[in-house]
Amino acid sequence: MSKQQTAWHPVIFWGILIWALLLSSSAYAQENSDETESQPTNNGIILDARVGFDGLSKGQQGWWPVQVTIANSGPAVTGKIVVLNQSFSSNPQYSVPIDLPTQSNKRVSFSVFYTALPSSDFTIALVDEDGEQIARTRVSNLRALDADNSVLYGVISPNPDAVRFLTTQSQGRRDAAVAVLSLDDLPADKVAWRNLDLLVLNDVDTNQLSAAQRDALNFWISQGGQLVVTGGASWQKTTTAVADLLPVNVTGSQSVPDLPALAEKTGEPFRDAGPYVIATSNLTDGELLYHQDGLPILARRSIGRGNVFFLAIDPQFAPLESWNGSRNLWRDITSYVPRRPFWEEPFINQDEASNAVEALPDITLPSGWLLFGFMLVYIVTIGPVNYFVLGRLQRRELGWITIPASIVLFSIIAFIIGSQFKGNSPIINQMSIVSGRVGQPEAYVQSAVGVYSPGRTNYDIELEDDVLIRPLDSFSSGLSSNGLEISRDGRVRLDDAVIDVGGVGTFGVQSVRPLPPIIATTTLEEDGNNLVANIEITNNSNTALQHATLVFNNTPISLGTLEPGQSQSRSLTIPSAQRGDFQAILSGLPPTYIPHDSDISYSSPLDSSYDEILGTSSYYSGESRGRYQLLESVYDSYGSRINWEAGGIYLTGWTEEAQLDIQLTNARHDSAATTLYFLELPLE
Repeated sequence: MSKQQTAWHPVIFWGILIWALLLSSSAYAQENSDETESQPTNNGIILDARVGFDGLSKGQQGWWPVQVTIANSGPAVTGKIVVLNQSFSSNPQYSVPIDLPTQSNKRVSFSVFYTALPSSDFTIALVDEDGEQIARTRVSNLRALDADNSVLYGVISPNPDAVRFLTTQSQGRRDAAVAVLSLDDLPADKVAWRNLDLLVLNDVDTNQLSAAQRDALNFWISQGGQLVVTGGASWQKTTTAVADLLPVNVTGSQSVPDLPALAEKTGEPFRDAGPYVIATSNLTDGELLYHQDGLPILARRSIGRGNVFFLAIDPQFAPLESWNGSRNLWRDITSYVPRRPFWEEPFINQDEASNAVEALPDITLPSGWLLFGFMLVYIVTIGPVNYFVLGRLQRRELGWITIPASIVLFSIIAFIIGSQFKGNSPIINQMSIVSGRVGQPEAYVQSAVGVYSPGRTNYDIELEDDVLIRPLDSFSSGLSSNGLEISRDGRVRLDDAVIDVGGVGTFGVQSVRPLPPIIATTTLEEDGNNLVANIEITNNSNTALQHATLVFNNTPISLGTLEPGQSQSRSLTIPSAQRGDFQAILSGLPPTYIPHDSDISYSSPLDSSYDEILGTSSYYSGESRGRYQLLESVYDSYGSRINWEAGGIYLTGWTEEAQLDIQLTNARHDSAATTLYFLELPLE
């Protein structure tokens, strides 16, 4: 080797060493600059969050449950949890106050509405009282399923892979997904459950459910949710908090050598030989779908629109584990998942919802004759009358004074008249759609709320703590959504909501409210190839049901006004083509909903019933204008919603009762309210 080559060795050595040091320091700096979700910050905060049901939800707009876990090993912190990175102006900032003493660990649950998924990571932060971010975490890989053509299953199990094949059980819909959950993931907000279609509780201690979670679970079932509770060796801890919902009384568990009835009914031989552990029980309320010599294997109980199933075998173990027949058994369970009527979805047409509450009942435009008369008097006064009077006085030079004075006078008169029509006080107008089933204690309510402001003002709006509120995304809304914050602290608050002069700030509110005590029985009788539904309805509430109408497919039957204490009877014929659907409803199965084809549809499926539901054919006169627009707000005129033919028999009607307690805490205000009921009639 030459001297020249040898001389380069130290240079190469030191160059490599310097390059390695620079590389390692750069990597160290990069590592310390990146945010990691579960690493403590310098102040001892660890923040973690879960959004949706395992990152899943249904629909490009809707409420996403958020679960935030936060631990503090540093100094005490008082602040709030906020959601950042809103991608659309209509998405406000949601916040929940929190106090974190030293060495504390807390969980915060709330819901966030998005008109579409965020374009970037879903970011949640802890902010102190000075508005400074202390810690934050990011949630990505969120997925929104098709609202109409998908089914979402939730599974709480030590081994969720045992039922992963539920992704193939789409029940004729476009998509199916499985969310792997824990008990902590189940929301306490009743509305937030709506995106979940079926929940499996397997080998889990349900006694850990909070009272609010149990209440939300019960309501979800009554509104169409499907709950599957499993048995096996762990039956006791799994059933402990839901025993009163089950169709059976579980007495214990036993080992059986074989279950030939199960293999025979599914048409699939078992992969693994017995013995098998099965929970023993006896039927108390419902029906047996599978049984072995009277021993329940799969039982079902109907509760409202939903069902509770008890599966006596643990799907994690034989014979169900990795058995082809499991798909057939679960197909029988998932076939009960219903579709919701389109009017139960969040306002799909938000412009119409805004228009509905902007049609304020206490504010009417002056008639054209009044405007014409005012202008005529103004012109005559400022022209001929002024000229004639000054001429008689021989002081026409005073026209330089009388004409401006007349203009000022008429301006004052116009302002006074306009104020009388426009109103001098804020007005809260709420229009609600209540959707439920007769005989159930509570129902799902969605409300459009309009806050009218006579002048540009900042309002502090306050509601009950059990509601979910968000601004309506409407071109006509007078609300400025920029910087709007919705906080939940005992009550739900919107502070400093800016509404323009003469504008109406519009909001959408989801809640759960008690149903009025209306009693209805529907008895089906044979009439040749058809069925005849004999309906008896009694209004036991203290409020008249205006324009009460029975709606079945495109056949409305007007009942007029159903006064308090009044009963009415009607009969309608169900065509033979829909006989099977009503027999399915009697069996607890959901009816057949017919999807729209690819052709554009410009009318609601209720369009042929509007005259009866509204009580008039003049949709844009008087109170009918807002009511008509409320009906239009729940329907997509471009045909992406699901039709509701053969969806049962419904009672509709109007009241002027308020569903929400809304207050402007910094201003006196007037109120107006309208409620439309869609009540499904139970069949016998």
